[in-house]
Amino acid sequence: MSVPAPASASPSSSRPRPWAPWAWLGLGLIVAALDLASKAWAARRLAGRPPLELLSRALRLELEVNPGAAFGLWTGGDARMVPVLLSLALLIYLGWLARHLPRSGWAGPTGLGLMFGGAVGNLVDRARAPLDPHGPWGPTRTGVTDFIVVEPWRGWAWPAFNLADVALVSGAGLLLLTLWRLRGRAAEA
Repeated sequence: MSVPAPASASPSSSRPRPWAPWAWLGLGLIVAALDLASKAWAARRLAGRPPLELLSRALRLELEVNPGAAFGLWTGGDARMVPVLLSLALLIYLGWLARHLPRSGWAGPTGLGLMFGGAVGNLVDRARAPLDPHGPWGPTRTGVTDFIVVEPWRGWAWPAFNLADVALVSGAGLLLLTLWRLRGRAAEA
């Protein structure tokens, strides 16, 4: 009587499987919720007030609106739709990548979740802007809420940003690290 081989010995199980959608998606929803809560707090606490200095002038909280994308790109007229379209394209790409990214440690799904949460946070902030005519910006608000300002030396400050921006940049770094490691493994094989 022969004993069947264990399931782990089958050739198909040695192939990397995609990550479970809930792992990165759950993190993304948490990131988006934290981002939107921090923006609501900043709008209530910082509107019409002087900046809140945390580390002298090096790190401060100051309410600003960014009608465009990073560094003030695409701010005028019809160009304001470019960040919305880029966010939607990013969300579609992340969904595709989640299905095709093999297991490679924690960096891949964490990067996916951070980027997803950051994109959703900024997209929801843009979408709700016209719906809030009595908010801190009044009826003219047409962008995302930024409130973190880093000024490493007097006279030069990094453009204001928010938690969604931090999540997007951190997630992109983790995804690049994951893809670089996968490329190295493919070259070794």
